[in-house]
Amino acid sequence: MSRLYFHSEHGEAELRGSEHHWLGHIARSIATAVWDLARDTDRGYELMALAPEGPDYLHKAMRDAQAEEARNKDLYANRPPGISYPHNATFTAQQQFRSALETALNVHGFQVEVAGVRLHTTDVGLNTALACGSAPVQLAAKLYGWGEGHCWVDGKDRAWMADVIDKGLESGVLRRAIWYVDGVCDGPVAWHPDRKLSNQGWEAVQEFLRSRGDGPVVLSYSICDQFPNREIAGWEPPLMPEGWRPDWADGPEGLQEWECDYPDEDDRLRYYRETAGDSWRDLPEDERWRMAMEGLERTRPWSRLSPEDLGEFYFGPPVTIYDLFAPDRDERVRTKAAD
Repeated sequence: MSRLYFHSEHGEAELRGSEHHWLGHIARSIATAVWDLARDTDRGYELMALAPEGPDYLHKAMRDAQAEEARNKDLYANRPPGISYPHNATFTAQQQFRSALETALNVHGFQVEVAGVRLHTTDVGLNTALACGSAPVQLAAKLYGWGEGHCWVDGKDRAWMADVIDKGLESGVLRRAIWYVDGVCDGPVAWHPDRKLSNQGWEAVQEFLRSRGDGPVVLSYSICDQFPNREIAGWEPPLMPEGWRPDWADGPEGLQEWECDYPDEDDRLRYYRETAGDSWRDLPEDERWRMAMEGLERTRPWSRLSPEDLGEFYFGPPVTIYDLFAPDRDERVRTKAAD
């Protein structure tokens, strides 16, 4: 199962993948309520008008919904006297469109364009959670959205983050543990006689955060590069030495294979670049940490989590769902994108 890791130079703690998924659910549930698609099909039409390049299946679903709506309006206009609404009116296509659009927004999102500014609906949804949410909700959105990109907390703010987690656990926004059942479950997990509790890892994370007041804590997601890594450090291997060949090409057979499979200099250079990254791991651990931390602070200063900026630094331009449906939408988006 996946994990969300909290790293420092002195150790690490981990949060279960099920809780990482829950962090995304917290942010998306706020966005779902504000998109308000279940109640208002017109909002879906308006949103799709901002995404003329796709997704194609959503535009088809929208056209089907609009055609069904037009038929219903015609039926209503020509209904017999005394009939409040035609019995043969259908709403299937409209329901399918709203459902497909809501699923797309929750799963992968898509690009929209407003006043020449390109936005992604996932970013807009997360920004809405930041604008509406409490500190634990804001933290959930940031950990979910930036965890794999190595968001971090400075040493002096480690206890603050642990306190925010406390508030989240007390309110129930964050989960200490969840019920699970090994194997197939034929009913509600919470009522199953063989249910077990799975600790989500928050207490270990808090203990880790509070264990020291110096040195940053940096996040990684288990299915992505861990911290520290050569990319965030901006580290490149040294130039290929003249006449270089891999260790396996030392003997006669290896040398023959090397010259046969990699006959020209470009092939050998490509192989060297693909494999020389292993020397990153040969560097002393403290040096790798220092270089990666310097790269993180230099290239992603906005990813630092702090009491001053938790709800301030946004996902792309600070545009929310409220902005997309405001009467002065274009002006709002242009202003926020220019900040």
